[in-house]
Amino acid sequence: MPFRLSERPAEAEIEPYVAGVGDSSGNALTDTINGFFNAKVIHLLEPLGNIAPVEAEGQSYAKLDATAMAA
Repeated sequence: MPFRLSERPAEAEIEPYVAGVGDSSGNALTDTINGFFNAKVIHLLEPLGNIAPVEAEGQSYAKLDATAMAA
């Protein structure tokens, strides 16, 4: 029998916590993971800044070449 359906919480005068809509205390782990995911997505969607696309591609290929030589 689940704890919430037994008579013991009533005997101990324990009342269940009722979370409101959007309350994170019931799903703290889920909210943490969602927060990390949202932060990562926002970071990925940031603009490159004032770098021309050709220059950004050149830097990307330079990093690939540098790691290939290190391996």
